[in-house]
Amino acid sequence: MSSIETQQKLPEHPIRILATGFEPFRGSESNVSELATHILGNDPELAEMLQGLGATVATEVLPVRFADSKSQMDKLIATHEPNIVLMFGQAPGSGLRAEPRARNVQYTDFILGTNKGDSSKRERFVPLKAVKNRPFGAQFESGLPYESINKELTANGNRTKKGQGIGTFVCNALAAHYATVFGERIAGGFIHIGAETPEESLRSGLKTIVKKSVEAQGKAKE
Repeated sequence: MSSIETQQKLPEHPIRILATGFEPFRGSESNVSELATHILGNDPELAEMLQGLGATVATEVLPVRFADSKSQMDKLIATHEPNIVLMFGQAPGSGLRAEPRARNVQYTDFILGTNKGDSSKRERFVPLKAVKNRPFGAQFESGLPYESINKELTANGNRTKKGQGIGTFVCNALAAHYATVFGERIAGGFIHIGAETPEESLRSGLKTIVKKSVEAQGKAKE
């Protein structure tokens, strides 16, 4: 799969965004997170907004497999050296939600949510004894400004009310892997998109997420 990068007049040191989605899974013909990456890489209004923010975006669609998605993320970060990582995945319902944190556990069972190639087992990313004093216990907080993102998504009618957090499958595994390997030096986090989200709401929500994330990156550098 190839990455798409915006081509535009930019500052000498633009803010580099890496945005990932997932391929269709469990027999589906589409995945709304894949659509999100297509919009981010091709929408003229978003391209204009990115230019105004002094940012670029590279996009990629990842496999719905634990090991392959994580190894591909490693390669993408090495290639693009992003300042911000936006990981998108599909959820039930309609609307978008920036997940506050990833869980320190995964259940690698392809029957419960991945495509072929994974064995069934329960794993932790970091031993519990090593994270007992971390905020939120054995969880990893998002590096995105998720509170302000979700607040604006709610105000604009674009936030989903469905869902019980990030889960314990490939979405969570990718977010937790990112947090443990890259989280201390690259701002990033996971965003769920409801499968029934209208495209207009998706475009509006993506603008909110990009704008809030880039603004937070600018403040962090001040």
